[in-house]
Amino acid sequence: MNKDDQVREFVMEITNNQINDNNPPITRQTFKRLVTDGFSEEDAKGLISQIVWAEVYVVIKEKRVFDLERFSAALNYLPNMPWSDE
Repeated sequence: MNKDDQVREFVMEITNNQINDNNPPITRQTFKRLVTDGFSEEDAKGLISQIVWAEVYVVIKEKRVFDLERFSAALNYLPNMPWSDE
């Protein structure tokens, strides 16, 4: 397994844990909303994992603390990505 695959697996594990543990609740709420809106469970998790990865990146690279408000705002923007013009 290469490094990119390891990172994807790590981020998906975080995503699944957040959904399964309902911690933070916004992750499971977003998952349910996306599935209700017609996304497959896999696609919904894929969208959420992009937001998880963005937050992990900010925490590690920019040495900031996890910001639930920033994370929640990004999840609420899905299925659009907060960094896109859509």
